[in-house]
Amino acid sequence: MMLKQCEVVGELPKKGKFLKIFEWTDVDCGKLKNVKAIGDIVHFIGSQFYVRKEVLCVLENFRKIYQSEFDSGEMVYKQFVLMGSPGTGKSCILALLCFFIAIKVKRPVLWLRQDKRGKVGGTTTRLFYQGKYYEWKDPEGTMYRSIYDALNNTVSDTNASWCVLDGLDKRDIKDRKWFDKFTLLATSGQFPPNSVPVHFFRLCLVPYWKQSDLEEFGRKHMQIEESDVDARLFVSAGSLGKFLDDDAEATVKPAIDRIKKPEDAEILLTKYRLSGNMQNDHVRMRGVYDRNNADHYVDVGEWIGCVTSKLVLHHLAAMMKPNFFEELMRIARGVNDDRLEDITFEAYFHSLVYHRRSMCVEYCKYDNVNRETVNNWENNLHADVGSIEWKELSVVE
Repeated sequence: MMLKQCEVVGELPKKGKFLKIFEWTDVDCGKLKNVKAIGDIVHFIGSQFYVRKEVLCVLENFRKIYQSEFDSGEMVYKQFVLMGSPGTGKSCILALLCFFIAIKVKRPVLWLRQDKRGKVGGTTTRLFYQGKYYEWKDPEGTMYRSIYDALNNTVSDTNASWCVLDGLDKRDIKDRKWFDKFTLLATSGQFPPNSVPVHFFRLCLVPYWKQSDLEEFGRKHMQIEESDVDARLFVSAGSLGKFLDDDAEATVKPAIDRIKKPEDAEILLTKYRLSGNMQNDHVRMRGVYDRNNADHYVDVGEWIGCVTSKLVLHHLAAMMKPNFFEELMRIARGVNDDRLEDITFEAYFHSLVYHRRSMCVEYCKYDNVNRETVNNWENNLHADVGSIEWKELSVVE
């Protein structure tokens, strides 16, 4: 009866490169995949999907858990949770998985997506069933729960259908008593790993975007000008969503304003710690020590928290003492992120000056005129090197 009364109904696509996600390799990294057929149905993924190494590692972890179920029908009693900062691609990966399961594996997929972005947001429940998709506006989640119960009553094993949640955090799920009502979940960082039943949950991090991937995507695929790329990186850093948002600073500013004391900022460098109800995911990026090691994505001990936005670091330079930036530089070196180390060093210098710490600055004049492959720089520049040292900075009024 519910399906007959549904006003939004259509045919699921029967083919597409997005159905070969588990065949993607390193050769596909940096390439765009046509996902227009998905975008036309869900309206948030766009027409192209950019493949990066991090996506392959996430898919590898998913495949390791559920491959036996796809091959033999043997049920796997695990809940797969995609975590990470906003704008890193969790929802897009989830969409790819939903279409793959519904079309290739031919299993019913019940999918609720909650978008909290004001007027452009909303909550939608979709059902992929027998080659068709059905869609309902579902602000309270009542349709999701009704269909879940119906599937439970009509299918011999509930796990034969895949129930998927997108955009809900721990509080949302707890309030609705849905901890056992999903197989896949894409959530924000407001979902502390130490609060979940580890025997059933498998947490998988989607790391922040590297500068090289953002630049590649922006210049080659979005035709963004060089100067505009730099301006967007200044605000967004590791979030593709904010990188593409012309008004990203307006999104980041409320999160910056909530950092009122050093204790708030220190949380940004933790793996998953929260401070009360403070939402800090828009300024805290999360990554793994080795992006090429898929095992790190599901090992909380290999996760890191950091600040990749230069705009945010400028705000923190006056508040935080130099040791905060020393720790962030250590993290940057640990994940081999040269850009993060560079912008953190700049903020570190500002913090030293602001807090009137002693320092020594060594300088030299670079020869940018007659450079050669082998340059006798010791003799050429000997007269143009030196250092400035002071024990305590005076206050300039």
